[in-house]
Amino acid sequence: MKNIALIGMMGSGKTTLAEMLAEKMKLDYCCADEYLEEKYNRSIPDIFEKDGEDGFRKLESEAIRDLAKRRNIIIATGGGVILREENIDTLRENGFIIIFLNRSIESILKDITTENRPLIKEDKNRLLKIYSEREHLYKEYSDIIINNHDCLDETLDKLYNSVALLSNDKSDKK
Repeated sequence: MKNIALIGMMGSGKTTLAEMLAEKMKLDYCCADEYLEEKYNRSIPDIFEKDGEDGFRKLESEAIRDLAKRRNIIIATGGGVILREENIDTLRENGFIIIFLNRSIESILKDITTENRPLIKEDKNRLLKIYSEREHLYKEYSDIIINNHDCLDETLDKLYNSVALLSNDKSDKK
């Protein structure tokens, strides 16, 4: 069966679409950020405040290692998961299809709240800077790029069809 990880910016729809895709494909679902908060019994803003971004990234890598051991799962990763190549290596080594869910900054800014997003809490416009720093990594590390144009059903169909095609291609090469 398939293991899938969605990568992309905060607010790109990873959590919502991962949950919808998991239901459609009859797979398990996990939000890496929620898993991290439950595992360490701390909120992400608290971790950022007390341990800094580097401390958070270390815990995030541990969470990815834990989640990557699971099978038949779709993981919605945190937006910065691509900042540590070890996270991508862990997902690949465990057979994950990595999908970059791309959404326009304008749409993201329209929809997100900043209260649980420490990197943009003080300045929503910082999102554009973060995106420009990360976009090439999202593209480099992904097996598939899906553009989310704000229609969930349409994006879900694109995700589902792309995974099916990629899965067939991989099984044909065996």
